Amino acid sequence: MPQELLFSTLDEAEKKVKELRQPPQECRLKVNKDEVKLKLRTKKMLYTLVFRKENTGASNNEDLKKIASDFATKIGCPSIKEI
Repeated sequence: MPQELLFSTLDEAEKKVKELRQPPQECRLKVNKDEVKLKLRTKKMLYTLVFRKENTGASNNEDLKKIASDFATKIGCPSIKEI
């Protein structure tokens, strides 16, 4: 079952991802109407981070998508697929 990583700032999200025991093997972006989900697949678990306008300071969905994509690159995702 996937586990959602809750955060209020991007720095807090980065800290929580670094606390994971394994680095992500695969990353996927899912763009919804009001949010963007970043799904991190490790060897044993699936983690989800939900990027919303409130916790990122973005003004629209394109900004949310860019922030999530940049975040995935920053934490070391080998590849990013959009679903």
